[in-house]
Amino acid sequence: MIRAMAFDQGTSELTTPSIADLGAALEHDDTIVWIDLDQYDELELSEVAALAGLHPLAVEECRAEHDRPTLLDFDDQIFIEVAALEYWDSEHGVAINPIRIFILPRAIVTVHEERRPGVDATWEWALREPHVLDGGADVILNRVLKEVVDRYFPLVDQLEMYIEDLEDRVFDEEEAALEHVVEVRKDIQELRQTSAAQRQVLRQLCAYPRGLLSEDALVYTREIYDDVARVEDAMISVREHSNALRELHMAVASNRLGRKVQLLTVVATIFVPLTLLSGIYGMNFEHIPFASSPYGFHITVAGMTVVGVVCWLIARSRLLS
Repeated sequence: MIRAMAFDQGTSELTTPSIADLGAALEHDDTIVWIDLDQYDELELSEVAALAGLHPLAVEECRAEHDRPTLLDFDDQIFIEVAALEYWDSEHGVAINPIRIFILPRAIVTVHEERRPGVDATWEWALREPHVLDGGADVILNRVLKEVVDRYFPLVDQLEMYIEDLEDRVFDEEEAALEHVVEVRKDIQELRQTSAAQRQVLRQLCAYPRGLLSEDALVYTREIYDDVARVEDAMISVREHSNALRELHMAVASNRLGRKVQLLTVVATIFVPLTLLSGIYGMNFEHIPFASSPYGFHITVAGMTVVGVVCWLIARSRLLS
């Protein structure tokens, strides 16, 4: 689906032209145009590329799959791919989808395969306050970037709360806690790498030569860069928390194993003298103490019981000391 808006800087009028009227809007020197493609097909992408004069290599980059956010300079236009965070949960992990942006002298084109909350929020903002577009197409770029980056902060808080919950489960000695710790560490690592790549893209954008991006717009871009830096720092903190949680789980597991070993040691210590006595009295000799006594069995069992109780008391006193 293709949607577009055009802001006439001379009349301060905002319109939503059809595809047939886009060509005229793009040729007008005083008009800022935003074209947005979502749930699009190849024909729609080719049509927009021809209307807006998108660089063929930039269009090919738009079709390609990138593992991380990227920025490419094509002389008279810039291609940016940013990572939009959709959601995160402990069962499905993290869902990150790209938003591809073409920046031209007086136009911006956003391309995404599904509806993106950040783009929709920016679209509604531009319709409510069309005068902001008087600053140029890079105003839309900064707003989209801001919406994308702001959605990372609630995720960091969500991860912190989840790790704190895992910490309680570790102390409760839940067996599945380690598996959850490992999975969340993978998600944190993926998010940290994505935020680091996003930060690098914004660093390149802030250092971009003047021309397509105005000095006023770059001031806001630097603020967004600082936000991404804060996200990355927060992700590092969350990762360290998860590492500490893994070490805590190992310590709790080691402590639990130590208690089991202690119990087995006490049991073995008690039964060693009992096994010795039963072995002696089980030997095939004619003259064994109490062998001919009617109370020999009872005396032997009583003696073994006394020995076992004494061993248990000694072991208990050592464990409690």
